[in-house]
Amino acid sequence: MIESELDYQNGNIGKLFRSLFFPTLIGMLSNSVFLITDGIFVGQGIGPLGLAAVNMVAPIFILICGVTLMFGIGSTVRASISLASKQLLSAKKIVFQIFLSGELLILFLAIIFISDSKGIVNILGADASIRKLSSAYLFWLFPAMICMLPQIGGMMIMRVDGSPRYAMFCQLIPAILNIALDYYLIFHLKLETTGAALATSISGIVGALMAFLYFCKWSVNFRFTKIADLFGGILTNTRYAVKIGFSAFFTEATTCVMMLTGNYMFMRLMGIEGVSAYSIVCYLFPLFFSFANSIIQSEQPIISFNYGNQAYGRIAATFKQAIGTAFLSGIGLSLCCLLFNRPIAEIFLGNGMAYGLAVAGIPLFAICPIFFISNMAMIGYYQSIEKAWIASLISLLRGLVVLVPSFMILPSLIGVAGLWLAIPMSEFITLTVTGGIFLFRHRVDILEKTLIE
Repeated sequence: MIESELDYQNGNIGKLFRSLFFPTLIGMLSNSVFLITDGIFVGQGIGPLGLAAVNMVAPIFILICGVTLMFGIGSTVRASISLASKQLLSAKKIVFQIFLSGELLILFLAIIFISDSKGIVNILGADASIRKLSSAYLFWLFPAMICMLPQIGGMMIMRVDGSPRYAMFCQLIPAILNIALDYYLIFHLKLETTGAALATSISGIVGALMAFLYFCKWSVNFRFTKIADLFGGILTNTRYAVKIGFSAFFTEATTCVMMLTGNYMFMRLMGIEGVSAYSIVCYLFPLFFSFANSIIQSEQPIISFNYGNQAYGRIAATFKQAIGTAFLSGIGLSLCCLLFNRPIAEIFLGNGMAYGLAVAGIPLFAICPIFFISNMAMIGYYQSIEKAWIASLISLLRGLVVLVPSFMILPSLIGVAGLWLAIPMSEFITLTVTGGIFLFRHRVDILEKTLIE
């Protein structure tokens, strides 16, 4: 194996984690900034109806992102373990095969979604006032969907390859491009949601091309080789990726459930203005996810590599770094939501009824990041040590088993405030259960082996 710039086997854990975390966070934040900016331009350039229209389509985009993360995380865990065993060709085959399978699945789903975009947005709950805006947005997202795995999954492999800075630029440059295109297409060309979707798609194509260039020219361990050498065992490796990465897919799928259930309940109790206000929370969630995913992608290569080497003390040290970072990040984001609720609402909506609803609701939602990011750090830990069933259980709890009843029950108990508290309550209950699982398994799980060392 050619040496990369990061020594997962012997390097200082704190330094390794920071070397991965900060470039990853910058890249993820740039991605979140372009999503938030997209929302700001839609809100200011089209109005509350534009925000509601985009929010109706968002579950589709998130579902594709879930498939991307499933195959991306599955490939990075498998490849990291192979690299730890000095099996370079095996690691390269795994990445190629898993990416090929994932891209075919995404292409199939994307074609289904755009083949009847008007029918799909009807199923998602769009009413007559936003149906045209929603269907146009969904149709022009097609290129962005099919470029997501090469870009996002490629960046995960770059970090395993020891190139977190290049991965950062694969997010940063498309994000800047997306902001510029959003402004031009929405405000100058007046393309409304079509312009927003085109901006996302064009920037996604650029990110995918940057990833492709990296694997052609600069990759240390995963540079493209003869295609004929990479096909054996494709079904086995694909099944493994789905098994390990399913919790990541399920996390995104349950985010779709969160948005769909929230859209339905807000529409039912507060009308289209309520959905517009709720869309701000949905735009903030990618910001929270940026911190959570940066922690996952920073702990995963270190833990998986050392899991392959059975270096349990290094795994425990990495886990402590991840949990500590999650807690501090959550507190900071919660304080920002609590203190800056008015400016946050204003940049999306200006004044009006939806603005007032958002100003009142965001402080209730504010505690969510503390619990959400901690849950995600736990999911990343269990993915990295191949305990996929626990990671999937956490995802199932936070995104479905607890979330849907929270949306249904809390408003009947405490009124409209229950709508805003449903997601934080779901994350809190899940973290309580997750903590119990972790403590229960502490004696039989990987951290027990650190005592033997």
